[in-house]
Amino acid sequence: MIVTVCLTVALTLLIGGIALAVFVSYTKMPKKFPLPFQVFSVTVFLAGVALFVPMYAQQMAALGNDGLLYVLKVLLLSVHNTIRLFIVDGEFNIISDYFIENPAAPALQTVYTSVAVALFVTAPILTFSVILSLFRSAMAQVRYKMSLRSKIYIFSELNEQSLAVAKSLYEKDPKIRLVFTDVYRDDEETGSEYAAEAKKLKALLFKKDITAVNFYKKAENKAISFFLIGHDDAENLEQALWLYHRYLYRDHTHIYLFSTSPESELVFSSLRRDTDGGEAQRPVKVKLRRINEAQSLIYRNLYENGGRLFDNALPDGDVKKITAVVVGLGRYGENMTRALVWFCQMIGYRVVIHAFDKAPDMAERFTAQYPDLMNPDFNNDTLTDEDARYRIVLHPGVDVAGTSFSEALQALPDTTYVFVSLGDDERNIKTAVRIRQLFEGMRNRQGLLTDAAAKRFPPIQAVVYNSRKKEALTGVTNFRGEALDIDFIGDVESCYSEKVIIGSEIEQLALGRHTGLSKPEAEKREESFWRFEYNYRSSLASAIHKEMRRYCRLPGAEKEPEARDWETERLPLRMLEHRRWSAYMRSEGYTYAPVRNDLAKQHWYLVNFSDLSDEVTRWDDV
Repeated sequence: MIVTVCLTVALTLLIGGIALAVFVSYTKMPKKFPLPFQVFSVTVFLAGVALFVPMYAQQMAALGNDGLLYVLKVLLLSVHNTIRLFIVDGEFNIISDYFIENPAAPALQTVYTSVAVALFVTAPILTFSVILSLFRSAMAQVRYKMSLRSKIYIFSELNEQSLAVAKSLYEKDPKIRLVFTDVYRDDEETGSEYAAEAKKLKALLFKKDITAVNFYKKAENKAISFFLIGHDDAENLEQALWLYHRYLYRDHTHIYLFSTSPESELVFSSLRRDTDGGEAQRPVKVKLRRINEAQSLIYRNLYENGGRLFDNALPDGDVKKITAVVVGLGRYGENMTRALVWFCQMIGYRVVIHAFDKAPDMAERFTAQYPDLMNPDFNNDTLTDEDARYRIVLHPGVDVAGTSFSEALQALPDTTYVFVSLGDDERNIKTAVRIRQLFEGMRNRQGLLTDAAAKRFPPIQAVVYNSRKKEALTGVTNFRGEALDIDFIGDVESCYSEKVIIGSEIEQLALGRHTGLSKPEAEKREESFWRFEYNYRSSLASAIHKEMRRYCRLPGAEKEPEARDWETERLPLRMLEHRRWSAYMRSEGYTYAPVRNDLAKQHWYLVNFSDLSDEVTRWDDV
């Protein structure tokens, strides 16, 4: 009876352990959850204990043991022999001798001994795997200590994004040292592929969490950059805070936090100080930087490709009209909708933005977050030089796969730009192709497809995260060789690169805009540029728009403010800058109040240009 029970328990544990290990492997589990290897190892150990119980139960009974002490001795001896099993010192004869003395049914005896043999082979393999893992971690430590490379880049996880950043850094400077932590959490096929790619970069792979490895004393004079780039926003922030306090006074140390959460913005702003606030007022040396991937993509896209919006604007009376369609109001679509409002503030242009989303409460949520942006006093078609004017039309509860979306697009024949971001590569590609089909059919029925330029109208951009898909789709045609002319943006390799994250051209322009003073003052203002994202984002928007004014060849845009003619150049550009700034502030959620209160997002300069003092309007000389 006891043999049957113990065999059942052992088999249940083994089968359950295998199933649970497989489940953990293919499921996104919390970091604190055991690894598949650990889960399987525990079940193998418990199964071994169960198999040894009948043998020691018989031995202890023969010695006259009974009661609780008897049970305890049996369990301890079973655990002892299982431990010997894992260190290749187990004794199989205890099982074979038992069945010689206590013959059982042939089938039962065969299954029992077969399971025991499997455990005798499996347990040492698991032990060897643990030793090998420890050896790899130890060797990584040794290689790190012996590294003579000048710059060290340390990543909190090994994933698609961190690998893309590492590759771009290595391509620029093969002498750097790349380090990935928390590498062996995942035994999936993709994890193995990433590890293989990392080894090609001569990277060091640590099993431990980034906060568990001491990088401080190992490279006291070397530049170290930490990248908190995991998929868990909360964990990224927690790790960033730990590293900040650990490396507070270390020279040549940078921390890059990848996060889109408002919490991380507030926390980072409070941390960036010139001193630690203590009695000694020690200077804080570690440099912090938060990277909002969604905003970064939108701003960079407008800086590099935004001129097309003005090139494709259609005549509308005395001005040109930009009609933009944003499909999907997730993090990318919302950022694009808000950015288009200030980006398209340009002399001689007006802008109308149609935003579509499946969520029925989309309009209510958007309006609550950006009240003045949707205020009818500004959200209308009236053109003025005094304050920003635009028109945002929100279309909530619209399924892009349904007829209502098709009908809505057909009601917008003069669309000049389309942006698609639905949160999934496949849906984005499918929707972008469908939109191209709808506009082509609509314009063909109207007899407007008279030349190649008309066939490519309107320009369509779609977010495609997968770099391989983007590469395959670039220049794609139909069976007749006709190009779809869809611009796919947002892939991992483009967005997670040294050029974007560390050596950003836009950021350097924005930093110059923010400082723009004598060197001593510039150094002070540079700290506030990186410390407060209010300054960072505002300066980026200002720098991008300045480039667009030059692109549109506005009179005086190429000149310094002092060299501009007042009536034809200086005054119009001042008024334009106030329009842009007002639109930008409203896109950040600010409203007007007679007293400035940034906690309430209220600003006293959100008024018509003519209501500002001469001193204030001088700030618009850009």
